[in-house]
Amino acid sequence: MGALSDRIGRLRIMLTTSVLLAALTYPMFALLKAHPTLGWLLVLQGAAGIFKAAYSGPMPALMSEIFPVRMRSAGLSIAYSLGVTLFGGFAPTIAELLIHWTGDTLAPAYYVSLAAVVSGISLSIVGWRMRQPSHAH
Repeated sequence: MGALSDRIGRLRIMLTTSVLLAALTYPMFALLKAHPTLGWLLVLQGAAGIFKAAYSGPMPALMSEIFPVRMRSAGLSIAYSLGVTLFGGFAPTIAELLIHWTGDTLAPAYYVSLAAVVSGISLSIVGWRMRQPSHAH
């Protein structure tokens, strides 16, 4: 996916993946709940793996392109570490709270879908900012 993003664009791949994740996460969770078999689990894990690769493959290159050279390492490290810590580290707690508050065992899909929407918005802003004449590569 990283190599493909060199040809067709990082934002295009990552934004498409964000939209697909926002739209398909809940149906994927619901499908597994309706058909809790090893076969469906493997199919859905395979699909999730493709989404993960499509998003994570281009991400390091895009993140490095966002920051000016003089602050690239610090900017990338801080942004990535905070994001992973806050949104990944607390994900199990948030998922449990969502299940408790809603009574819906599929509620963790809301969190993933919301993260995909936030990601899509963020990627759109990054794309807009990178097209501005003042952006230094």
